[in-house]
Order: sequence, then structure tokens, then C-alpha cells
Amino acid sequence: MSGRACHPDPRDLERFLRGELSRRDAVAIIAHLLPGCPTCQERMEPTTDSMFHPGRAQGPPPAWREAEYDFPLFKAFSSARRYAAAQEQTHEQKSAAQAGLQAGEPERPRREADRTFVKEVQEPPAPVSETRDRGGLHAVGGWSRCERLLEQSRRLRASDPEAMVMTASLAASSADRLDPRTYAPRQLADFQAEARAELGNALRVTGDTARAEHELTRAFELAQKGTGDAVLLVRILDFMASLYSDQRRFADACHLLDRLYDLHLGRGDQHLAGRTLISKGIAVGHASETGQAIHLLSEGLRRIDPQRDPRLALAAIHNLIWFLVEAGRLPEADGLLVQSRGLYACHGERLDLLKVLWLEGRIAIGLGDDERAQRALLQVRNGFEQAELPYDAALVGLDLAAVWLRQGRTAEIRR
Repeated sequence: MSGRACHPDPRDLERFLRGELSRRDAVAIIAHLLPGCPTCQERMEPTTDSMFHPGRAQGPPPAWREAEYDFPLFKAFSSARRYAAAQEQTHEQKSAAQAGLQAGEPERPRREADRTFVKEVQEPPAPVSETRDRGGLHAVGGWSRCERLLEQSRRLRASDPEAMVMTASLAASSADRLDPRTYAPRQLADFQAEARAELGNALRVTGDTARAEHELTRAFELAQKGTGDAVLLVRILDFMASLYSDQRRFADACHLLDRLYDLHLGRGDQHLAGRTLISKGIAVGHASETGQAIHLLSEGLRRIDPQRDPRLALAAIHNLIWFLVEAGRLPEADGLLVQSRGLYACHGERLDLLKVLWLEGRIAIGLGDDERAQRALLQVRNGFEQAELPYDAALVGLDLAAVWLRQGRTAEIRR
């Protein structure tokens, strides 16, 4: 290979400086530039001078034409936006009422309150009479406590992933200790499979993919010994598809999601079929097929019922904006983010709001506003570190490195 062939194409260098490359291509250029490459620095100099020279006149950003709001993506999530607008007033009223009730009373930190809940559910339960019917069998007492833990674990996903794992672990341990004299063997296997599946998904959310795979495999084995509950099996397979995507096993994820899509469509459930399209869109987007990702997410949004699962609508729109940024379609991404504020306000948790700020930082990078991008990305990275999500913090660091590289701050990047 010639020496010239070792350098990135000059056109890619210019696209990198302007924030137009995909993350994967940008990482390759960062790796090349970090040791210091005089040849590429010389090639980049004219572009950096025009972009960052202090005396350069800053022209107005490209106008966002009103007609562009007509593009199909907005039609795809219009129902979600309307739902968010309807809910926003209710959300504000509840917040005001809660503030009035708590006036003069200091609020406990969320994490302390969550752990107090966990402690409470570990106490010996009072006698219960409630029953739960699944597959013709009744579950009494002990399983209801496991259900409470699982519900709490799901609620913690976007606010405290560490507590999410801890709560799901307690649910799985409690399910393992259920009295076999109280439950039929197949019913007991279902309960244990459900708890293990939720634990596996919680571990996946925190980036512990090895333990997540172990727990999800165990959940599937238990479900095969159970009543054959189709809803439970589909949920486990859905978690497995998300895990495959996180492990970058995109072909496996898409194969599994295609089977789930056919299953939901065969049962006439458009909402769950749309949910599967959204999951597949996220998977192919992470495989750098952004055009296909945008199409799948748009189609998924068209099919789902946002009132049935508003957080699914939020996740779909968030990922849609993300891949629009990846595709360099910054005006559309920025407009969609503005239009979606109400949905984030109604259903966004602490980590969701950090991810919104991350999107704002990435859009600012593409628009050449390095000061705003750096301010947002530093805040997001600190937030992920405080939430003990090092992988996400590292990904934000890559975007921050791209900003610093354009400013020539290679020493800070190396640190």
C-alpha cells in the first residue's frame, strides 16, 4: 500500500470537519489524526481557517422553510404529537397539585425513595386474597410481590438503571423462592421465566450483555417448561432481539424481529407489529443503514397506538431524530426535535432528557456551533457518568472529541 493510500480521502476530511460523516467513519478519521498527521493537517487547514477564523463573518443558518414540515415523517408521528399536546396540560396540573401537597416538605431524592420501596417489598407480606389468572391457573400471594418488583423495575429504566437491575434481581430471587406447593409446576416456570427475562433486559440496559444473555437464555428455557404463554415467549424473544442489536449481531436481531413481525401481523395486532418495525429500525440504524432505519421507524410510528404505549412513541421519535442526524438531514432532525418537545415533557425521564441534550449537541456539531455543542456534550457526559453508564459516556466522548479535533485540541483528546 502506498503512503498516500494510508491517508483519508481529502473529501472525507472536509466532510468530517463539517460534521457530515457517520459516527463509524468519523471514528476511523479520529484514529488516524490522533497521533498527528502533518499531511492531513495541511489538507484540512483551508477548511478549518474558513470555519474557525475569528474574523470570519457568520452567515445566518439555512432557513427552515415552512413547507418542509410537510415531509412524510411528520405525518408518521402526528398522532403521537397530538397525544403529547393533550397530555401536557394534565401533566402540568398534576405537577402543580403535587407541589401544593408537598409545600414545606423536603422531597426525598428519587434514588432513596426507590430503594425504600425495594426494602418495603422485602418485608414479610400480609395475607393477600388477590389472584391473577394466566392460562387457567391462579397465582396467590407471593407472586403478587414479584409483580410489584417487576413493575417498579420497568419504571426505573429511564431514571435509575442501577436500581432497575437491583429491583429486577430481587424479583428473580423471589420468584425462585416461590412455594412449589402453592403453584402448578408449569405456572411456576412461567413466573420464573418472566422475572428472569426482566432481569436480563435490565442488565442489557446497563451494558452488561454477557450476564443479560445468560439470564435471557435461562428465561427462554423456563418458558419452554411453562404453560406455553405466547405473550411471555414473544416478550423474551423481543428482549433477545434488543440484546443481539446491542451485541452488534444485527443479522440475528433482524431475523428474530422479522419472525415476530409476521406473528403480530398474523394475529392482527398492528400496534405490536409497529413496535417490531421500530425495533428493527433501531437495529439497522446501528448497522449504519440509516436510510432503511428512517423508513422502518416512520412505518412503525404510523402503525402504533401512542396512547397504548406513549414511551414507545417517544423512543421511536427519539431514534428517528438520531438517524436523521446520522444521515446529515439536520434541518429535518432539528424541526422534528422541536415538534416533539411536548412528548418528551410528558413522558421523558432523567436519562431521556440527557439524550435530548445529546441530540441537541450533535445537531450543533453538524451546524458548526462548537460552543453550544461542547456545552451540551460535557453536561451529557457528566450525567451518564453520574448514572454509572460508562459506555454511553464514552460514546458522548467521541462526539466531544470531534468538536475538540476541529479546534486542534488534540492534547485534551488524548487525555
